[in-house]
Amino acid sequence: MKNLRICMLLLVILAFTNMRCEKSNAEKIDELPAETQGGKNTFGCLVNGELWLPEGTFPYSGLKVSSDYGSTLTASNSTGVMSLRTDQLTEGQLIPLFDNRALFSRDGEGFISTGGSLKISKFDKVKQIIAGTFYFTAKNAKGDSVVVTDGRFDVKFP
Repeated sequence: MKNLRICMLLLVILAFTNMRCEKSNAEKIDELPAETQGGKNTFGCLVNGELWLPEGTFPYSGLKVSSDYGSTLTASNSTGVMSLRTDQLTEGQLIPLFDNRALFSRDGEGFISTGGSLKISKFDKVKQIIAGTFYFTAKNAKGDSVVVTDGRFDVKFP
């Protein structure tokens, strides 16, 4: 009888220690930076359901906005780079993300957008703030794809 109790106890312990708690998409979305419009230099999204955030410390925060040949927002971390590009910025504008308008690279492998959109929710030239949301699907040369969802950014630009 004592051996049976020990076996049952071991089975219960094994069952609980072998269980994995995986975060739901709602919990992952909660880890993203808030959708703000104050120039807080934030950026984040889910890539294939996994949290993706830029990394870095001042003055290299992992975020860069440039205005060469249109406007480009680039975010980077230790595993990759994400870039969103548009020719013209207008508050309230919905920009289709296809044909190189969104790029993503992970561990040296590049993905080019095939569809999606970028919405500019704030574009303030005086305070130099651009904020918005985005999502897109991208493919690499082998035909593998990534799905980027729940993207948001709020950055200062030069």
